[in-house]
Amino acid sequence: MSSEIPWWYRPWARLRQWWVQRQRCRRALQKLKASTAGERWAAARTLAECSLGPGEVQVLVSALDDPDPFVQWEVAEALIAQRSSLVLGACLRRIQAGDPPSGMAAAIRVLAALEDERVVPVLTSLVSHPSPEVRVVLAHALSVFAAHPPARTALCTLLEDAHPTVRRAAIWALKRLDSSWAREVLREHHREETVPWLRQLLQDVALSPAEATTS
Repeated sequence: MSSEIPWWYRPWARLRQWWVQRQRCRRALQKLKASTAGERWAAARTLAECSLGPGEVQVLVSALDDPDPFVQWEVAEALIAQRSSLVLGACLRRIQAGDPPSGMAAAIRVLAALEDERVVPVLTSLVSHPSPEVRVVLAHALSVFAAHPPARTALCTLLEDAHPTVRRAAIWALKRLDSSWAREVLREHHREETVPWLRQLLQDVALSPAEATTS
């Protein structure tokens, strides 16, 4: 006997499969409010496999403010997996809403992963945000859009940040770009950097190409 599903039953089978998946997603959305971080983390992983509507995306974006950093990370991954304009708009609204900084930072990470250039004006406006946590994540996000002059300018601003951790993030972001303009910016900054461990981080780009070859 053949195990193949009869042709007349296939639409119903697909409908049943869709219904089961929707129920699974709804349960996961409810578990985002569970009392244990483990349950919330597992729920976020499940939602990465779901196709979500506007209201459901908003629930997931709200979970970026989860107090557990591992849950925040998985929620961000679930949002990135959606690859939708719904996520873009919801994350922009989350950033514009302000504190807490950890939720803002998570939303910035999602926007960077979506790689939509429309977010550049919002990102560049955050270079003076009072939270170092936000500015650290912002350094990576700006490097994603380094082809745009405003993003480059903002990244260079972070390189002069008063907080050493933010400057380190900007240094790493520029080094990962591995471009001539980024190396020149880092070479210039090496002359001004006063923190020893940051100067050490800049040491390899501080040399001219000829010096680097002979060293």
